[in-house]
Amino acid sequence: MRRPDLCSSCGIPLYVGKMHQWSGDGVIIHKVMSRSNVFFMESENIDAVFNTLDRELGVPIENIIMECTRRGNRRFMEQNIPAPLRWMLSYMPRLSSGLISYAGKTLGFGSSEFVGARRRGDEKDCLVHIIHDPYSLSSMLADALGVTEAFTGQDGTVEGLPLGGDSYLVVMRTGEHRTGLEERLQLIHPPVKTIGYDLPRCEKCRLPLELSARYRWDMRKGFILSKASGRRMVITGFDNYEAVFREIEEEIGEGISQVIVDAQREFVLHSNWDENWIESESALRINLMLRGLGYLSSYFQDGEHLKVTILNCLIPKQVVGMLQGFYELDSGKDSSTCVWSVGQEADLQIELS
Repeated sequence: MRRPDLCSSCGIPLYVGKMHQWSGDGVIIHKVMSRSNVFFMESENIDAVFNTLDRELGVPIENIIMECTRRGNRRFMEQNIPAPLRWMLSYMPRLSSGLISYAGKTLGFGSSEFVGARRRGDEKDCLVHIIHDPYSLSSMLADALGVTEAFTGQDGTVEGLPLGGDSYLVVMRTGEHRTGLEERLQLIHPPVKTIGYDLPRCEKCRLPLELSARYRWDMRKGFILSKASGRRMVITGFDNYEAVFREIEEEIGEGISQVIVDAQREFVLHSNWDENWIESESALRINLMLRGLGYLSSYFQDGEHLKVTILNCLIPKQVVGMLQGFYELDSGKDSSTCVWSVGQEADLQIELS
């Protein structure tokens, strides 16, 4: 395994700070693709939401998830790695697989190992990996396929075969994967307001000090873990999934906002948390900012009501559901009334009672 390059001050892998900026505006920016927003999330939250949508709506959504993730990764590689280098890496699969595996470990994706490859420019070409403990199987398969397509310049297919435990044999082959979604799955990037809140930062890598205080990186397994609860985290481009939600609405012909809110609420209510996000204004602000979920600009709580305004909230439905869950945990209520709205500039207002 490649020896991890860690910050000499806070101990976080240098790759994290090299590629991402936790801004004072409440969002996490990808330094290479500045319009691509990144989120730092509890990893089980991702599949929990999608599984709930699949169950409640009766709409199989795995192909939609994989298409969004595949396209996002392929686009990222094509825009940021010169074509000659991508072509060269396609003929050096062990090297390219090692580089991608290392990057994935720093982001909490899990671990992977190169098995073998065939690259002769015909329909029998393939690339084989084994992945262990993926943060989300569907997303990780699509991640791998998007990178491979960018390197080879060809469309492909991917298959994940269970090996036991939480390990999978991943086989990528040349082939078409047309879904009919290519023109419909478009990303929307609301404008981000400049706020400039001063987060205490590491003097070396400039990442927020709260990251190293709260979380540790297990580079052998490819995990990011909460020091307090042991909960696994992941750094991922969650804004791709907004396109997933819009596509599901297109498929079923009705809004799914409440289903998403309810899924997030249930996730909070049935999970163990080491901190009550809404116990104070400062607690809520730092938890939102560490995850790239926005900047808390106003906060009011009187024991019965909670009113907040969050600026630059790019995934508002998820945030509404999470705060409703924390409100019910804090108040001891079995249910609550939630009124929320979001403006064109991603300003989210929530009132809970």
